[in-house]
Amino acid sequence: MSLASLQNTTGQLQPKYTKDTIKAGLRTPQGAQRTWIVVEDTDDVHVYERFFDDNKTKILTSENEEGRKGCEYLEIIVKEILEEENDPLIFGIRDSDYTRYEDPAHVIPPSIFHTDRRDIEMMMFEAPSVQDELKTWDSRIPKKIEEGKPVVRTLGYMRICNHIHSLGCNFKKNVKVISAWDQTCHLLHSNWEDILLRKFISNCTFSKAQFNQIVQEKGLEHESDFDVCQGHDTIRLLQYMMIKNEYSEDQIMARITQAYSKEDFLRSRLYQKISDWAHAHSVTVIAS
Repeated sequence: MSLASLQNTTGQLQPKYTKDTIKAGLRTPQGAQRTWIVVEDTDDVHVYERFFDDNKTKILTSENEEGRKGCEYLEIIVKEILEEENDPLIFGIRDSDYTRYEDPAHVIPPSIFHTDRRDIEMMMFEAPSVQDELKTWDSRIPKKIEEGKPVVRTLGYMRICNHIHSLGCNFKKNVKVISAWDQTCHLLHSNWEDILLRKFISNCTFSKAQFNQIVQEKGLEHESDFDVCQGHDTIRLLQYMMIKNEYSEDQIMARITQAYSKEDFLRSRLYQKISDWAHAHSVTVIAS
């Protein structure tokens, strides 16, 4: 089977689910020699495909049989393929999320690598190449990010509480960053913190006192923005603060993805771990 045939085959299989796609690929001579990389979702594919050699690797999202994606499914896919196949070349890249705040400490499974910061978006926001590009794109952007940081940090504290106590809070529907934004006056509500806290407490069995206790016990106020803030919250609020249509969430994500340089990626701890894995398996995965 030629490389083009392999790509066509995996492309046709992808709508089923990722594990099935990889197992089918491993049955071919070319697929058995390929390094399979599982990432959380499509945005992650767009970031990482810029750095990996597409002649030697194949990057897929973590889609399971039910069409769900995320770090949990990513870890399951990699774990099961490592158990079921004969020495497959496979690893996964997941966001760190809030694993650093878990007690007991989170154990990352074998062949799973995680981002240096909370997620790949925050890794990119920290990178000099992205910071320079955002200034060039619009000189107001760094100031807007700084103005919105307290909001995104507060949401990050809530997400940490939700994660370590399994509160089941729905941030996509009930506790959204737009709640802090006055869409009529195009500015942050003066009481945005109270608004977010009321929504958070009403959405889960948690009190304001418990929330403040976690912030204090975990020393969250002393933590880096890049570990506390969620990338999508940062991008979404920036979209509202910039107001104009050319700064949509999709456009901001595309802009920082393209700006994120290979040099910045190669300086990351994430790359070093992947490089060590590739050396141990005698393979090349990074594009020259």
